[in-house]
Amino acid sequence: MGYHAGAWEPETYIEMNNNDPDRKKDIICGCSGTTTAQIKKQIDKGIEDLESISRATGACSGCGACDTDILALIAEYISSVSRNAD
Repeated sequence: MGYHAGAWEPETYIEMNNNDPDRKKDIICGCSGTTTAQIKKQIDKGIEDLESISRATGACSGCGACDTDILALIAEYISSVSRNAD
């Protein structure tokens, strides 16, 4: 993980890829522009560890500041899916 010299600013990523303002609120990794929805999609596919999610989405590949937020999202989402399955 760590610093990536080519990391994009979230605003630049959104302008280039999606001008939807709601998407900006959903970004969990500012370096890669990864959204919470993208993380949840990976979890739904059975990918539940930070390293695999990082490889699949690009999250945590820049500064690494989002790792604790992503770990919390993983735990919360898995817990909510488990509760809903009961």
